[in-house]
Amino acid sequence: MIPTKSFTPFNAQATMWYKKAFMLMLLPTTVHGRVSDIWRSYISEYFLPKISGSLIFTKPYVYQDRNAHNYLGDFQSEIPLYLEAPGLVEYLQNRPHGGKELHWEILDLYVDLYERNILQKEDVTLIIMWLKRTAAFLNV
Repeated sequence: MIPTKSFTPFNAQATMWYKKAFMLMLLPTTVHGRVSDIWRSYISEYFLPKISGSLIFTKPYVYQDRNAHNYLGDFQSEIPLYLEAPGLVEYLQNRPHGGKELHWEILDLYVDLYERNILQKEDVTLIIMWLKRTAAFLNV
């Protein structure tokens, strides 16, 4: 189990989510796909303590037959991770949680990340629609 205020990247492959964490599952769309799931992992880890959740790693339960990759292209698309991740993690470690309901706090964080040029306006619009749908699904 990963301790509170600790952040470790995880990706969208072979990841299981429990119902109370569904609001945290949205992948940002205004960054490269190789960055999107890592940003989502950090955002999720920020909110897990608020919902009494935790991140747990276990042995692999799937086998992945990798397709051919352009490793230089992969590296180039991941440059924001290397340049921006330390600042994002530090920001999340020091950002206090508000007393609002989860969906409002998620929206506030997305706006903050937009204002810090981590995400774009389209992701703020998308999270609003996502939260409306998941809030209805979760009856919150």
